[in-house]
Amino acid sequence: MSGSQDRQEKICTLFLRHIGLRYSYNFKICVVACVSALVLLLLGCDLLPGGAPDGDGATEYTIIFEANGGSLVSQQTVEEGGKITKPADPTKADHTFQGWYKESTFISAWDFDVDTVSQDITLYAKWTSAGLFLHFDPNGGTGSIDSIQFNPAETKQLAFMDSQITREGYKFISWNTVPDRVGGMEYRQQANVTLNDSSLTLYAQWVKTYNLGDVGPGGGLVFYGKDLNTIWSYPEWVYMEAAPASTNSVEPWGPWYLDVSTTTDLGKGLENTQTLTAASTETEAAHYCANLVSGGYDDWFLPSRTELVWMAENLQKMVSEISTTPIIQGRTGPPPFEPAIRNMPISSFST
Repeated sequence: MSGSQDRQEKICTLFLRHIGLRYSYNFKICVVACVSALVLLLLGCDLLPGGAPDGDGATEYTIIFEANGGSLVSQQTVEEGGKITKPADPTKADHTFQGWYKESTFISAWDFDVDTVSQDITLYAKWTSAGLFLHFDPNGGTGSIDSIQFNPAETKQLAFMDSQITREGYKFISWNTVPDRVGGMEYRQQANVTLNDSSLTLYAQWVKTYNLGDVGPGGGLVFYGKDLNTIWSYPEWVYMEAAPASTNSVEPWGPWYLDVSTTTDLGKGLENTQTLTAASTETEAAHYCANLVSGGYDDWFLPSRTELVWMAENLQKMVSEISTTPIIQGRTGPPPFEPAIRNMPISSFST
């Protein structure tokens, strides 16, 4: 091996040792390895941890803003040694923004005028409560009601809701802690509300309004409705709907003798039907109504005598829409019955 080649091999060997690569005493292999290493060093800078170089070779870092329940703040990219641009303050309902902190435990605040960037950073928003508030959601209605501020454990009375919020074709009834009332707590108008340690949102509860003779959600005709102006708690039902004429069927009333107790009162048809179906399998009329599925509903029942009277009086002029032929033929001589009816549960048309 010549002296020149020996010196080149030593230089190559030292360089390979310096960059931490496995080396060889074969000069040609050494040269190839050196060139390859230089290429990796020149082109592989973006693989180094702790930031990425920009077009000028400066390292850039990513700044993430954790808003902790507040409005979204976009992340930034800042060069090493640079300063973070202070973003607009985020917002959070019922809270006051207290600044950005270096730790999630809010020990050291970030000083945007002094602090510089040397690594990827996450800054954390700190909030303090602005107090307790009672909010009102129109829940499908229009209009708004101002939130009410509370002190801890304070009790206040709800205002009477007249026309601040409205919903076309619906009547406001009460408030609830959940939009669909499922598992929620109802608050009537002018009820007392106490807030202890957290704010609360109440959702307006609406009942769809119908006129007598309107087509109900089950495809029949509405023949009875409660006075919504006298209802202050959300009702189980408001209207009664007669089944469409297409559901008419001639059915026997029942056995010649059946020892059961029923009532003629308004609103008792469902209870009567349940009593009759439980007492005998021969009460075909009651069973027919109880098993009827029409218009997507299966909660039809046999009307009580008073419900029949309301049906006859209010739907007398609707003979083209409801059959005048009784669907129930009485064996023992009671007055003929009209088609099955159903209470219109609020859940079927209020939302």
